[in-house]
Formats: sequence, C-alpha cells, structure tokens
Amino acid sequence: MEHTGKELKRLREVAGLSQYELSNLCGIPRNRLSLFECRYCEMREEEYEKAERALQRVIAEKHRTCEAILSRDSVSPCGQ
Repeated sequence: MEHTGKELKRLREVAGLSQYELSNLCGIPRNRLSLFECRYCEMREEEYEKAERALQRVIAEKHRTCEAILSRDSVSPCGQ
C-alpha cells in the first residue's frame, strides 16, 4: 500500500505534534520525516507503520483526555 507524505503530515498535525516530537516517539529521524512529508523521498512500509502507530497512540490519548474532561464537566447547569 502506498502512503503519502500528505497523509502523514495531516495525521501529525491532528495529533498536535511537531516533526521533532514524532521523531522522538517513533525513532525515525526528523529530517527523514520532513523529506517524506515534502515528497522528496519514499518511506519504507515499516517506517510508515512505526510513525502511524505513534500517531494513533497520541490521538487515542488525546481522545481519552477529552472524554474525561467532558464527562467530568457534564454537571447540571446549577451544579445539582
């Protein structure tokens, strides 16, 4: 399956991560992520999967955090 730098960049931005932060999470050098996002190089399938798993973990954690905040704040308007 062919993955694109555009997809990876979109997922990274949804996760709220910089290339540097994603690099630290998945072990792929930041400059390689940058080159891939800018379409200057291809990423091997296993590299893309590592980056994708790291992004999925971050997005899932943010989702859990949002759910916890929403459920905690879903008190009646008068605090009853």
